Order: sequence, then C-alpha cells, then structure tokens
Amino acid sequence: MSLRDQLNSYLQQLERRLRLGAMFRGGAILTSVALATTVVLVLITNAFAFSRWSITSARVALLFALVFAIAFGIALPLIALNRRRAARHAENMYPQFKERLVTFAERDTAAREPFLDLLALDTLDVARAAEPKSLVPDRKLAALHQHRQRTGRQDADDRHPADRPRRAAQHEQYIREQTLLRAE
Repeated sequence: MSLRDQLNSYLQQLERRLRLGAMFRGGAILTSVALATTVVLVLITNAFAFSRWSITSARVALLFALVFAIAFGIALPLIALNRRRAARHAENMYPQFKERLVTFAERDTAAREPFLDLLALDTLDVARAAEPKSLVPDRKLAALHQHRQRTGRQDADDRHPADRPRRAAQHEQYIREQTLLRAE
C-alpha cells in the first residue's frame, strides 16, 4: 500500500468515525426534542381538556419539532462533514499535524505530484499517534448508543417474545400464571 493510500485510508476511517459520532449525537438530540416536546404538548393539551383541535395542533407541532431536530441535528451535520472537515477536526485535536493533513485532504490524490508523497510520509508519522479512535473515543460512541437504546429504540427481534428464547420463556410463564388466576 502506497503512502498516499495509507493516508487516504486514515482519512476515510476518521470521516467514518466522525459520521458515526454525528449520527449518534443527532439521535440523542432527536430523542431529547421528542421527549421535551411531548411533555410540553401534553401539558398544553391538558389545559384545553384534550379537545380535538388541541390534540391535532399538538400532533402538528410535534411533527414540526421532529422534522426540525432531524434536519438540524442529523442531516446538516452529516452533509457538512466531508474529507476536509474531518482533517480539520483531527488537526484541531492534534496540532502536531501542522496543517499537513488539511493540505493533503485538499489536494487531488490522483495527480502525480511528488510533493504529495513527501507530505503523506511526513503526515503518516503524526497520524500513527493520532488514531481515529482517539479523536472519537469508543466510550463516547458507546454512551451515545446506550442513550439511544434507553430512549425506547429496540431491535426488531426484541418486539416479538417468540423471537428470543428468554422472552418466549417469560411469555409462557405469564400465560401459565394467567391461566392459574382464571382457574381460581
């Protein structure tokens, strides 16, 4: 693998990791907005005795709040994140790059410039110390992932008790208990 390819691979890993972090952050923003908006709208509709027009208005307001959160919490950060911004983020975290990574990211790597090989060699020395995992730590991604799971997002197989042996056993136990209660 050439030096350019190694540095391109580093930039791709960095960008992928930053995208994952942005998606999890956006998911956390979305769930927080959904929860806060729902609570506020329930209080407002309660004041109007849950009339038809207040519920319809609350649904529309919730829809707008969710669209706003998706647009500004997930879509815009993902659209804005590109190769150059990923390199800029790495350079902000590791000033040892000294603008080399951004310079490499802005250049056309397909062009046959001898300068790029020297730049890639010099930049890879710093890149070895600045792993993508250190820029977006696993702990941060795990915390965001756990937040997403705690807010009610479930896998499809968790929704049906028969799909998992533990849930199937719990379901059977529940049925037995209900049958015994009815028999008494």
